[in-house]
Amino acid sequence: MAISPTLGLQPNDPSQVRQTKGDEMSREQAGNRLTNEVSDCTNTSCMGRPPKPEHLRRSERFFLRLTPSEMADLEQASRKLEEPVAAILRKGAAAYILSRGKGGSQTKGEKKK
Repeated sequence: MAISPTLGLQPNDPSQVRQTKGDEMSREQAGNRLTNEVSDCTNTSCMGRPPKPEHLRRSERFFLRLTPSEMADLEQASRKLEEPVAAILRKGAAAYILSRGKGGSQTKGEKKK
């Protein structure tokens, strides 16, 4: 059984690129030809999402303890509303503050219980 002369060679190896009659490329040019398309797509400075403005970054945390049933209710609502639990809590807090008046204080005429 004859051993193939190409056995063990890596695909797209510039040193193994075969030249044809019309192909007068050097090995260095052949290597560049094989990797130029990849380099053009991966070596850009604008990859990924642009950074958010400072005022929109969520960097503060608020730790909240819940009972298992409270958490289950929130998770169920999250699935039903197709929103994350954090978004529900954030919107709920904003709605509560608005309903209580400026800054969360009691509105005029409302008595303490």
